[in-house]
Amino acid sequence: MNKLNVALTGTFRSNFQGDMRGVLDQSIAQLEKLSTDLNFNFFPVREGMETLEDARRVSKQLDSQDIDYIIIQNSSFADGDMLLPFLESSARLGVWAVPETTDSGPLPLNSICAMNLYMSEVDIHAPEYSKPVKWFYGFADDQDFIQRLTVTLRALTALKNLQESRILMIGDHAPGFHNLAFNEDKVKEMYGVEVHKIELDEFYSEFQYVHSQEHENSNVSELKAQAATVKVSEEHIQKAVSVEKTFYRLLEKYKSNGLAVQCWPHIPEKLGVMVCSSMGRIMEGYCTSGCEGDVMGVISSLALKFLTNSDPMLMDLSAWDKQEDAIYTWHCGNNPDCWYDSKGFSLENHFNRKTVGVVREGRFKSTEVTMLRLFDNKDTALIASGEMFERDKPHYKGSGGWFRNIKINDKSVGTQDFLNTIFVNSVPHHLAFIDVDRKYELLELIQWLGLKSMEPIEYKPYLQGRS
Repeated sequence: MNKLNVALTGTFRSNFQGDMRGVLDQSIAQLEKLSTDLNFNFFPVREGMETLEDARRVSKQLDSQDIDYIIIQNSSFADGDMLLPFLESSARLGVWAVPETTDSGPLPLNSICAMNLYMSEVDIHAPEYSKPVKWFYGFADDQDFIQRLTVTLRALTALKNLQESRILMIGDHAPGFHNLAFNEDKVKEMYGVEVHKIELDEFYSEFQYVHSQEHENSNVSELKAQAATVKVSEEHIQKAVSVEKTFYRLLEKYKSNGLAVQCWPHIPEKLGVMVCSSMGRIMEGYCTSGCEGDVMGVISSLALKFLTNSDPMLMDLSAWDKQEDAIYTWHCGNNPDCWYDSKGFSLENHFNRKTVGVVREGRFKSTEVTMLRLFDNKDTALIASGEMFERDKPHYKGSGGWFRNIKINDKSVGTQDFLNTIFVNSVPHHLAFIDVDRKYELLELIQWLGLKSMEPIEYKPYLQGRS
């Protein structure tokens, strides 16, 4: 994953009497330490900016260094003109005010007022500036400052990597799943993601070549060793290994870090194998994948992966326990191994293709989760959080777990309101999950994308319109 390039520059005004030089030097030293802890590349500008020409020079210098995020610290008050060159930069911006260095006498820095000037100037003087600007306050060792900066760094790192992503689409969306259709131009415009589509015939041809080669016993052994039990034939294990190798070869060939596959009905009919287990395998630290040709689901999963460096999953909502206020998340068995409980998973035949494997059969661990669905036909995103929890009740064949204590847009909702929000807003049936709480980072990420977070719609017995 590519690191974020972050720059810090400070404004000075000589007729203020505070130690602006000391404030900037201290901030640079503290951010240099944070750059290691928070994993970003740091580019400090050590000379304070005192004139408009200084600001123009620094802005040009930082553009030449491919900076992703510029933090302008008001080390002391400075005229609003100092901000204007940075509004022409390709980098995103933050404005930082620091506490006053004395509590009486002549005002030493007037830093908050300068930030107030800059933040309002963007909207009033430069309304054509389309990017948001985030404010920060405090010294760089304050916990509130560190939390606020951490959220931004995670969100912008995810955005940087998302906009450098490429998805390989094999086939089309699954037959009849028209809600998974997407507009390639809109995807590129909104998210910067490229989609390269190949036909199923190319996948079949690559598979036949791979499958005809002598199999390495280590690959078969590794596949079996991951599972708690194996209930499929040796033939299906061999085919699953070939599918996995085929995915790797095609992803490398087309330089892609995301994979959307029309996984049924043609592949099992043509090749006699389900690709579910193989899709779970490639997601384990290598590539994000989505079944049924769901490109927007893959993009949602990529965003989560880049926020956490953990392995996401793409799930259906398949059952509802109104008494326990919980929803069952489920899919055939294409989940990364990090999601399963202590019993692990078994390798089995598909639940409705009873002679065809390989799928992963298992139950999910208890964990906090964050959920995301991005769209190419809306200016909103669905962001939710909650927990998966283990329960002593029968489960459906495949891979699944129960989801509860849900928040939408950081607002607590019951499952009835959660489902109502999804149905009324025509949210597709695939939702991306990650096993970490990153709701704040997601809420910031969509702001940088120019999107809004979908608001919950309280259930009513009458027909309701979209939020």
